Amino acid sequence: MLWILLASRYQGDKPRILLPAAGLLLGIVIAILPVTIRNYAVSGEFVPIATNAGISLGVANNEFTDGTTHFIPGIGNIGTPYDWPRIVRGLSHDLGRHLTHQEASNYLSRQAIDFAWRDPGRFFGLLGRKTLLFWGPIEIRNLKEVHYARLNSPLLLHLPENFPLILSLSILGMISLLRPIRKENRGQVFPLLFWRRGERRGDNPLSSPPKKPPAERKAISRLDPYLLLLFIGGYFLSMVPFAAAARYRVPVIPFLIILGASGVRRFAGMLTERKWGWAGMLAAVGAAFYLLLSINFSGFSPSPEKWHYDRGLARLEAGRYQDAVIEFDRALEYKPDYSAAYTNRGVALSKGGDPVAAISSYRRALALAPDSPRPLKNLADTLLDQGDTQEALILYRRALKLAPGYSGIACDLARALLRDGKDDEAIACYQEILQSDPDNIRAHLGLGNLLLESNQPRAAHGHYQHILKINPGSITARYNLGNLLVEEGRTEEGISYYREVIRRDPDHIDARNNLGVQLARQGRGDEGVMQLLEAIRIDPQDPAAYYNIAIIRASTGKNAEAIQCLEKVLELSPDYDPARRLWRG
Repeated sequence: MLWILLASRYQGDKPRILLPAAGLLLGIVIAILPVTIRNYAVSGEFVPIATNAGISLGVANNEFTDGTTHFIPGIGNIGTPYDWPRIVRGLSHDLGRHLTHQEASNYLSRQAIDFAWRDPGRFFGLLGRKTLLFWGPIEIRNLKEVHYARLNSPLLLHLPENFPLILSLSILGMISLLRPIRKENRGQVFPLLFWRRGERRGDNPLSSPPKKPPAERKAISRLDPYLLLLFIGGYFLSMVPFAAAARYRVPVIPFLIILGASGVRRFAGMLTERKWGWAGMLAAVGAAFYLLLSINFSGFSPSPEKWHYDRGLARLEAGRYQDAVIEFDRALEYKPDYSAAYTNRGVALSKGGDPVAAISSYRRALALAPDSPRPLKNLADTLLDQGDTQEALILYRRALKLAPGYSGIACDLARALLRDGKDDEAIACYQEILQSDPDNIRAHLGLGNLLLESNQPRAAHGHYQHILKINPGSITARYNLGNLLVEEGRTEEGISYYREVIRRDPDHIDARNNLGVQLARQGRGDEGVMQLLEAIRIDPQDPAAYYNIAIIRASTGKNAEAIQCLEKVLELSPDYDPARRLWRG
């Protein structure tokens, strides 16, 4: 809009300002409107694009940040956007009222603004540091340690360009492009993107165009550079209130390159015109800018421990648990008090089959960060799996006090209560979760299973249906609902649910077993056996499928086949009581 105003005023064509301004606004609305409609459809709130303004302002404007950290007082470290629902639940708990996502974002925005009013010196100091970081030579980490990613990339490592070089060349380009605004150069047009054709044979296409005689001059000049500068400056001002990160300056780099290309072209023109003095001076100015811009005035330094930590997370996600432990150990070599590295090292050890070492790693993480809920939860999970239910319960409750909005901990607490035989407390725990988080799938599933075991099928049915409403792809809820329908005598409906489970997950052995049994009960024994044989193909060591085939074959008088299947069952599982009873019978 500012550029439209500038162009209109400069060209003396004010009446035409309305049309381009309206076109620009219409384009913005067309681009944003689908997102706004989608947001309203799923939340009922007017959210033009997203609700992350509050969290973005909050991490960058508080008493503890240095302009790069992602920490909010009272909330803790912010890892990824997936933390946002948990943060909203935590804020709702702390404030004692339910907050929508937009209300939570507005609350965090007000916190950041209050900080700026309360401590303007600190606020402007942060703006200054983030300015140095934005235009500085170091690639600032966001979720990844970009600096070491480049150093360890066989391709990026050998690229000659870097940000100080691009920025210094763009400054030279600005100097050359702004020359036409001088009064004596009025009327000259300096092409921005293309070489100017020579007007006669022998003209140098790299040289500056000659001045026209005064009578032939027109009061025109290219406004392209101003558009580029307005975009670069406007974009920078829109980003500097938030946390600094290398990825946030990526959009300005192509425009800096365009400006830099103009500077290179001007330098090449000076060389071809044999203007050695001017060329030397321009080169010296460029070198001086490059040296100046290569100085890290912000004092920020990349973090090798974060680089190894991220690599450990990637290997953990890929199931390469040994490699993950190696990377976490390397991170700890750089930073021995890295609590998060000890925590995820414990996860890798636990998944890799070494729970004792995992417990030791979690305890070390807790010694470094006793008020961190994640190592508490992970330690409790491992202890529960190892049979130490009592300590697990203590740790879950302690973690829940530290992170009351973390519903995953509450679900694990309910699981531990079940393990301890306290079904009523587990039901109450699930119900409390659903009061604050009505769409929590784990809580609905756990409560549905408990109610089903407590002979309350109707109540359980409602929870399973609610899960499918939230997430139609939930295999577990669909399978459990199929079992429930069969128990209620609605066999055909149950069969349809089993078939849908198998369609979504062809290797679901339990669904194939149950489908085979129900088909046989309806007199479709051969079709049922086909499902059971498929279950055996998926897992040849599953005795249940062989047992069910034996039952079906015995019911149709095919005793020889039934005996063969029973022998296979007892071979796989000698203590399989139903098969032993049938064998004796």
